[in-house]
Amino acid sequence: MKAYRMHGLSKSQLDDVNHPEILFGDVLVAPEAAGVCGTDLHVLHEGIFIDFDRGLPVTMGHEVIGRVVEVPKMNSQSSLPADGLGPIRVGDRVVAEPVLNCGKCSKCLRGFPNLCFQWSHLGFLRDGVWAEIVA
Repeated sequence: MKAYRMHGLSKSQLDDVNHPEILFGDVLVAPEAAGVCGTDLHVLHEGIFIDFDRGLPVTMGHEVIGRVVEVPKMNSQSSLPADGLGPIRVGDRVVAEPVLNCGKCSKCLRGFPNLCFQWSHLGFLRDGVWAEIVA
């Protein structure tokens, strides 16, 4: 599949990449529309939030509307259809929260995921939404 990826400061291109693997807590989404904001430009041209030793290349973009194309397989111990994600179904239209909390640190466990110690972010710390399929 195709993805628009950053390879270095002010260096980006459309690449062929593998289909993303679905991890616990993820769904796979086919983007229908994706935004470009000032943060994307700062990431690309100034390298903010980029781990240059381990983080490149990275698929850019973090603002998206799309349709769910895959949900995790149901776990035998879960009564929820998407293994803890709630009633998310293939075909649902979704938007993504690009800030990804860990769910395990003391802030997350106390109900403050916005203060997560181990946060990640689509589009610069984890592959983002400028691709044919997004996790």
